[in-house]
Amino acid sequence: MLTKKIFITLSILFFSGNLTLPCSAQTLPEEPIELKISHFGLPTWAQQTEVLEPWAKTIETLAKGRIKFSFFPNEILGKANEQYDLVLKGITDIGCSVTEYTPGRFPLTSSMKLPFLGVQSGEQASIVLWRIYNDYLKEEFKDTKVLWLWCHGPGQIHTVNKPVRTLEDLKGLRIRIVDPLMAKVLEQLGAIPVKCSAPDTYPLLKEGKLDGVLIPWEGAYAFNMLSLCKYHTQVNFYTLPFFAVMNKEKYNSLPEDIRKIIDENSGEAMAVVAGQASDHDDLKGIALAEKRGDFIYTMPASELNRWKKTTMPLGDEWIEKMNAKGLPGDKVLAAIVDLFLQLQK
Repeated sequence: MLTKKIFITLSILFFSGNLTLPCSAQTLPEEPIELKISHFGLPTWAQQTEVLEPWAKTIETLAKGRIKFSFFPNEILGKANEQYDLVLKGITDIGCSVTEYTPGRFPLTSSMKLPFLGVQSGEQASIVLWRIYNDYLKEEFKDTKVLWLWCHGPGQIHTVNKPVRTLEDLKGLRIRIVDPLMAKVLEQLGAIPVKCSAPDTYPLLKEGKLDGVLIPWEGAYAFNMLSLCKYHTQVNFYTLPFFAVMNKEKYNSLPEDIRKIIDENSGEAMAVVAGQASDHDDLKGIALAEKRGDFIYTMPASELNRWKKTTMPLGDEWIEKMNAKGLPGDKVLAAIVDLFLQLQK
């Protein structure tokens, strides 16, 4: 009789939900959604340590652990010029690289790299780029979810064996550049352009196949070019646009509240953070060169005007090329110049 009463009691507890089930039968917590972040820089690159990692941590925290990011730096998933396609194909969820590693893909965005627009810092140029994106560039990035865009600080000339003080000093030097427009610029100035990505530059310098590079202090520092280049000409030549974009399908598949968290923590504020990180590495590069006793030359206005005058026709050529494609090249370039003037320190 006692056994029967115990059985009845246990049955009542079980069906009323008052009896705790073994752990194996309970509902397990959801696994976090894993998102991959790919880029071409080293794991120590400021864009990872000062921008992407803090951003990812913020998203993970606000999403209460439902999102988890993993990093694939140093071209693990693909070369620098493949990062945008890696995102489109879903090989990575988020990708970061330079727009001009794929010349022609982002025609209006390429306006940012025209010479002597007035770039003074990565932060300033990043604000300009983001505001131009909002007004003119969204169509060029329509296949991805744009998280933020940014620019590095002003590009300078770094050489191995010879200082560059004048146009005449530049003639005949083999200088690393990024794309065809920069090649045209250097040809106009008398140099011999050699196109290659930042990660591929150091070996060419070491082998004596390059005499120098056209790159900001940040890039020369981050990719170890400063170990070979001991002469530096500060001319505030140009800047380059970068992207941080997300696979659109992956973004749309996320819960609405997580998409909102991502949106609220991206955009111009992150463009500023990314530009500032570039500026921080510029300062590291300058400090290293100064400590070593390198030759650092700031070009005077009189000589700089010669360089500007020589390269001025390239802006008109760029406008004509855009207009021929039915793109508002004149409006975009005018807006960029105006924004740079507004943001001058």
